[in-house]
Amino acid sequence: MLILKTKSMLAAIEETSRRRKKQLQYNKENNITPVSIKKSIEEIIDSTAEQDHVTIPIDNVKQLVGKDLEIHIKELEKKMNTFASNLEFEDAATVRDEINRLKAKQMGLNKKALER
Repeated sequence: MLILKTKSMLAAIEETSRRRKKQLQYNKENNITPVSIKKSIEEIIDSTAEQDHVTIPIDNVKQLVGKDLEIHIKELEKKMNTFASNLEFEDAATVRDEINRLKAKQMGLNKKALER
């Protein structure tokens, strides 16, 4: 069996070895014994789910209704597209989530107006 290693692969392997040696030396100097984390699947899912729910603080959110809310949503959509164009996908996703939250709130407001 022939295994080829490119220069970039060798460089990556060497860098990993260098970092590993440095970490082992640090652990030894500071009497640190590495221990694997022990979490249940539920804990892992819960911790990532919490990180998925992010809101952007908005000044005077209660005053954003009707056209003002629609304008604000359009501004956020532009901001989201700018983030995506700049390959800042996490920021784009955060803004997207806020847009969805505001649209849901808007639908709730519209539903209440229709009930009157």
